[in-house]
Amino acid sequence: MPGEFRDISRRRFVQATLTSTAALGGVSSVDARQSTNSSQYTVIQDGKCIPIEPLTMSGLPVKQFYGYRTPSTKPRSYNYASFGTENLQRSETSILFLYKGPKGLSLVAIHDKIDAGSGGAVTFRLTNLPADGKFVVKDDDYNGSTNVDTWDYSTHRSWNGKKTATASISWAYSAGRSDGMVYRGLGNDFEVTIHPQFNQQAILSGQNQGKIKLWQILSGNASNPTRTKLDMSKPITISSKPCQSKTTTRQTAQTPRNKNDSKATTTQQQSPKNTNTEPSFFDQLWNDFSSFFNHIF
Repeated sequence: MPGEFRDISRRRFVQATLTSTAALGGVSSVDARQSTNSSQYTVIQDGKCIPIEPLTMSGLPVKQFYGYRTPSTKPRSYNYASFGTENLQRSETSILFLYKGPKGLSLVAIHDKIDAGSGGAVTFRLTNLPADGKFVVKDDDYNGSTNVDTWDYSTHRSWNGKKTATASISWAYSAGRSDGMVYRGLGNDFEVTIHPQFNQQAILSGQNQGKIKLWQILSGNASNPTRTKLDMSKPITISSKPCQSKTTTRQTAQTPRNKNDSKATTTQQQSPKNTNTEPSFFDQLWNDFSSFFNHIF
């Protein structure tokens, strides 16, 4: 092979190799950025871990987002309900989600849908709440014979000196109404457990004949969030820590892909094991590189 041609071929090969390597490096950087943006928050129930993202609405404070209206608010309503979340509410369904606002992270719960549901009764016992937080919305919290809801809240210190709070809330509401709450101030490190009691298991179950049939955790887009079904008979833990186990629950988008996929479901995703015994791309590239030079020299 002529020396000049050999030099040109070698330069082109090296240039192509470096260009390919740089391109691969760019892809790796993108993947790394995406992995660091994975969900920080999770819901754990019955050994399954569900990654979730807080809802948010253009810096709107959570109280305005909830939009709790009473006869004394502006605008007012005698429904004593959340009007800001009507698009999220579902008939005979209890929804739960995190909300990120300008004053921090909040835990939000709403039971049933305005002007649609049959009424219901729900009891939540929340443990390990951050003591620095508070209920900024108590739906309902007013003086009147129609309000039978109970709110018990207390703070205490654990064996290691950490101060936490416990709340026991019981709601009962008639047909066409809804109930709920907002606890703001979760902070950056929390692990709150909710022990639910729905319908006949709720403390105020004798107040009406309505029924909650579904419990959902919402995540992501505030206009069209992902909805994941929860077991109504088992407690959940909402945490600021990512999923640690090999098996996680992957959420499916609310928007159906076909006519048979009308509801959000969950699937088990097992972490794959590395069974690849073939040489890596860079090992193969180096072998080809060496073989080429051995051939031309």
